[in-house]
Amino acid sequence: MSILADTRISRRSLLAGAGAFGLASMVNPKVSWSSDGPILKVRSYADIQTLDPCFRLAAPEGDITSVIFAGLVVTTPGDSWGWRPMAAETIKQLDPLTVAFQLRDNIGFTDGYGQM
Repeated sequence: MSILADTRISRRSLLAGAGAFGLASMVNPKVSWSSDGPILKVRSYADIQTLDPCFRLAAPEGDITSVIFAGLVVTTPGDSWGWRPMAAETIKQLDPLTVAFQLRDNIGFTDGYGQM
């Protein structure tokens, strides 16, 4: 009598296991935000390499830069796709390769370092 059990996996048990793994991965978020008071704490699942959005290397940098930098525009919630200005007061496409924008006046740096 063999000690090893039958190790064959059916397609149904493989799909059930993959579904359970996918569901378990959605239970715990990879990034969590906390803002108790004037300090914003962000926890990411990996080390970040740079804070420069132009030289972002992987998803962890995107997670961090999305909470510390204001974007020019933000997408609007709902069933249809749309956007609205966020840091931009106005935004205009001049030609297929050129976009002109003006920053809002009331956006400032933290700790009273003035306006952008």
